[in-house]
Amino acid sequence: MDNSINDFEQRLSLDKDFAELRNNLKMNQNCIFNIICKENDELTFSRVMKYLLDPLENHGLKDAFLKEFLSYLKNKYQNNSWNVENVDLNNAKVYKEYFIGDSGRLDVFIECKGNQNSNLYIIIENKIDSSENEYSIEGKTLYQTEIYSQWIDKKYSSSKNIILKLFVTPKGIDPKSSKFASIPFSDIAAVIKKLKPSDENISYLLKNILCWIEEVILMDDKLKPLCNQIYKKYKEEFDTIIQFIPKTADFIADIAEKLDEEKYNIQSGTSWITVNPIEWGKKYELWEGKKYTIPRISVWIQNNKMNISFVTKQEGPTFDWFNNSEQIFMKKELKSTEGGNNFYNIKDEEDFIINEESLEEDIGRYVKIIESICNEIFSKITDKDISKWKA
Repeated sequence: MDNSINDFEQRLSLDKDFAELRNNLKMNQNCIFNIICKENDELTFSRVMKYLLDPLENHGLKDAFLKEFLSYLKNKYQNNSWNVENVDLNNAKVYKEYFIGDSGRLDVFIECKGNQNSNLYIIIENKIDSSENEYSIEGKTLYQTEIYSQWIDKKYSSSKNIILKLFVTPKGIDPKSSKFASIPFSDIAAVIKKLKPSDENISYLLKNILCWIEEVILMDDKLKPLCNQIYKKYKEEFDTIIQFIPKTADFIADIAEKLDEEKYNIQSGTSWITVNPIEWGKKYELWEGKKYTIPRISVWIQNNKMNISFVTKQEGPTFDWFNNSEQIFMKKELKSTEGGNNFYNIKDEEDFIINEESLEEDIGRYVKIIESICNEIFSKITDKDISKWKA
């Protein structure tokens, strides 16, 4: 066995593909977005886009990024309707998570006043790992971009206005609405490379943003085929390794099993657990059939990171209660949105590694963390709070 392992290690150490893989993985380790565990976070990407696009931010670029961005897109897509020469970009108002009532929230929304009542409005919807949320409205299924398109067309319908709808993803996938233009991350990177900031701190920031964007693109364009190539050469060895690696799904199931099921309503999947008090269903008639109206604690494992969030709907009674509550029992830091729900960060992400040698100890530790957070949060939610949740 030892000889087989040594032989495998030696072959790997001499393999050019494996060496290339290691070099690629090391390349972006110092990127600030990796260090703070935000490399796959859509909300962080939206904040970065808002920061760069907003002429009033402290980057000193004024409207340079916004102007280059629009110019680049106009030239690439040969869209003459994107003629913004008469619009004052330097006075653009740029918003993130822009609330549009029952229609949801726009990742980034921009409005610029122009001459002769000709104004510019831009919607930007960002996606990294997730797909568009879908909603059932009057018996019809509509997706985010379709709903956003209807909203902006209705609100700013003047023929003089210029309305741009942009769907930004790593690979430039098509949005559900044909009225949105598909923008790959490579377009954002190309615009950033055109900027020439005088401030060294901004130069460093742009370098990190480029590093982040190119890493996401690299994962699809280069690392996946490279990994497949390596796997084919060492299939037997890797299959054996994978066979004996502790499974996240089993670990999650063990944690869920040890949580207090007499106290909590517990749901779990291969990479997640949700928890809320059983008492809420019994006492306040908030039953499992209405589980998505009930706030809950959510534990997610993704990319070897664990995140614990407080979950409400994106709109409606639970969102209004949480957003307007005078009793702030936690930071209202929006982590992500998915399936019509908002996920608010409770505990900063931490590395999640399953160690076979300390498995029982680790399971017990995570159970204590989850139950401690549940006890702290749920104990501060009063009968008066819960009375506001029913639609």
